[in-house]
Amino acid sequence: MRDIYGHAALMVAVKYNKPEAVKLLYAADPDFHHPPSKADRTPLKLCMSDSSMQEMFKLLLEIAPIQSKTPMGSNGWTVLHYAASSGDLSSVADILRFCPDCSEVVDNKDQNFLHIAVKFEHVEVVRFCVLEIKDIASNVLNGQDKDGNTPLNIAALSGNETITLCLLRDPRVNINAGAETNFENKEDIESKVEINPNTKLLIMIDEQGDTALHNAVLNHKLEAVKQLLEADPDIVYNANNSGETPLSIAIREARTHENRLTGDNTSHY
Repeated sequence: MRDIYGHAALMVAVKYNKPEAVKLLYAADPDFHHPPSKADRTPLKLCMSDSSMQEMFKLLLEIAPIQSKTPMGSNGWTVLHYAASSGDLSSVADILRFCPDCSEVVDNKDQNFLHIAVKFEHVEVVRFCVLEIKDIASNVLNGQDKDGNTPLNIAALSGNETITLCLLRDPRVNINAGAETNFENKEDIESKVEINPNTKLLIMIDEQGDTALHNAVLNHKLEAVKQLLEADPDIVYNANNSGETPLSIAIREARTHENRLTGDNTSHY
């Protein structure tokens, strides 16, 4: 039975921080599955978002770890997805300790929690996953979302050199997994990849046709630009769907910066 907010007895017991009541409820029905409330919250998510309820959070993980797999909201995120999105390393570690296989649960876009941590650029969560979790599943490290992107693909396309290098240092990460490019001459791509396996990361594109170098230039990430150009100087001429190359974007950005300094608002185009 639920109250007007869609809360079952378990949610009420958790909300009012009644650990003994929580234990009794689970003892009476160990297989009880608590769906999200009308506000798209589960008991675990309620606890995770409240620093004063961390003991209750760990209690729930201990007695009902499967609740970590419950999807919520329109995107189908679990508590692990939410923890990864906010960079909550403590919660990520606790969830994985009590429910290791929930790391393999994907959302509506087929993204696991590592995709999300990379997307929101939470370096500490990514570093924890590759350095501390020795038995993390290969399909988590190399899982492909609906666009065919692995966590490494997302990191490379975002131009985040720290996360990209962190993932590349893990021998379990497959640099050849993930989305293909839209280049027509696939034989040329294959020959380049055979010579230098990292080439695939360099020529991989997102929905706008942007490579990692396009994004690094757009986001003014100088160190990433240097590393990408050292790996393959020719990628500076790869055009995106709008016909822009990293070089043309760099020129445009430089002119924009110069205009701001001089106060000149005259268009150069």
